Amino acid sequence: MMLYDRTSVEAPERITTRHLRKWLGIPPSFTSIGLYGKSNKLQLPISSLVEEFKTAITRLMLTVRDSPDKLISGAGIVSQTESALKHRDIVVITAVGRQGIGATNTFLWSRSDQKERRVMIQSEVRRTEEHARQAKAVEMGAQGS
Repeated sequence: MMLYDRTSVEAPERITTRHLRKWLGIPPSFTSIGLYGKSNKLQLPISSLVEEFKTAITRLMLTVRDSPDKLISGAGIVSQTESALKHRDIVVITAVGRQGIGATNTFLWSRSDQKERRVMIQSEVRRTEEHARQAKAVEMGAQGS
């Protein structure tokens, strides 16, 4: 399901990215992956317009879905993000590197309340966007290294 009209959000982002490159003195060949990536060596404190828009739309969809009014909440909006979070509960989060058991706080979907779930969904949307940027960077050899 498409949450938004691609051209209505991506066109202003291209303009913003072009002006950011000019303002920062970055060459046009430097992609938006480098500007907005959170896992890069250079992490700027800015985020993508598309990422912010998707997060806002997701927040709106959650507000509609969780509405106390039965007509509004019964709209049947199904989120892929919820499925991913429920799947993460099943798969269980594993330790990374030399972490011990219980070294990090894990928030499980099944044990979270409504407010925590909203935060989890919004962070999952941001994480998905970051993964898409990383995949694009790997495809582009020079930017990937």
